[in-house]
Amino acid sequence: MRYIYGALATLGLVGSLAVYTLSPQATPAFTLYQEDQFSDYLRYLTRFSKSYPTKEEFLQRLSLYKTAVEQIMEVNSANGNEFHLAVNKFADWTPEEYRRLLGLKKRREQLGNGAKELPTDKLPEKVDWRDQGAVNPVQNQAACGSCWTFCAVAAIEGAHKIKTGELLKLSEQQFVDCCQIGPSDGCNGGEMWGAFECAKTKPQMLEADYPYTSAQGEYGKCLYDESKGKVKVTNWWNVMDNDPLQLKTDTGVEYYIVRNSWGPDWGDQGYIKIGIEAGAGICGIQTGSVWAETE
Repeated sequence: MRYIYGALATLGLVGSLAVYTLSPQATPAFTLYQEDQFSDYLRYLTRFSKSYPTKEEFLQRLSLYKTAVEQIMEVNSANGNEFHLAVNKFADWTPEEYRRLLGLKKRREQLGNGAKELPTDKLPEKVDWRDQGAVNPVQNQAACGSCWTFCAVAAIEGAHKIKTGELLKLSEQQFVDCCQIGPSDGCNGGEMWGAFECAKTKPQMLEADYPYTSAQGEYGKCLYDESKGKVKVTNWWNVMDNDPLQLKTDTGVEYYIVRNSWGPDWGDQGYIKIGIEAGAGICGIQTGSVWAETE
C-alpha cells in the first residue's frame, strides 16, 4: 500500500471510533471472553489503572464496557477485515465523555488567503514523514478539548522541519492559554487556522519552555515569553476541498495515515488509517484542511 503523512492540519474523527484500538491481532492479555465479561472487565481496570468509588458507577461502567465489547466482537467476526479491534481506555466511557475531547470548532467564515492549489505532478510513490524524522511522538491531550492545538502544532513542526531540517518540539499550551483569534477557546475548542494566526505575531515557544499543563481540562493566564519564541508562521492556506490529489501522493494511494492526540495506546499506536474516496472523504478528511508556511 502507498501512503502519506504530510505537514497538513487535518482534523476530523468519528466519535464511535474512540472506544477501539486497532491492532493486527488481539493482545493476549485482552482477549475478549464474552461468557466472562466481569472478569475481563476487572483485568481491563487493572491494565488502565482505573477504579470507581461506588457500586452504582462500577455497574454503569461495566455495562458500557459490555456494549463496547459486543460491538468489537461483531466487527472482528466479519469476513474480509484487514484490521482487528480491541478495547482501549475509552471502552467504559459514555459518548458524552469522549465527545468532550473533540474540540474542533468549524465555522464558515475564516481569515486567510483562500485555497492554494498544491502541485500534484512528479509526486513520489509514497511519503511518510515519520520515516524522515519530521513527526514527533504521539501525545495525549487528556481531558482538555485542545485537539486543535495539537493538530496545528504538529503541522508547524513538520513545516519547519521540511524547510530547515530541524525538528523542534513546540508548545501546545501556548495556544491553549494565549490564542483567542477566531473560535480559539483553550480547552473548549478551536480551529487550526486560529493557531496559525496567533503564531504570526507570537512565534511558538518550545514545549520545554512552555509545557502542557491542561491534562485536567484547566487553563488560564498566558505566560508567553517573547524572548523564547522559536518558530513564526508567515502565512497559511486552505487546502482545496474534495480533492484527494491535494492530500495524497498519487491515484494509487489507498489510505491516509492520520495522527491523533489521544496517546499511543489509542488506535494504531496513536494513528489511524482512513481510506481514500472521492468527494469530502471519510469523516470529511478532504475538507477543511490547512497548511502553514514558517519563517
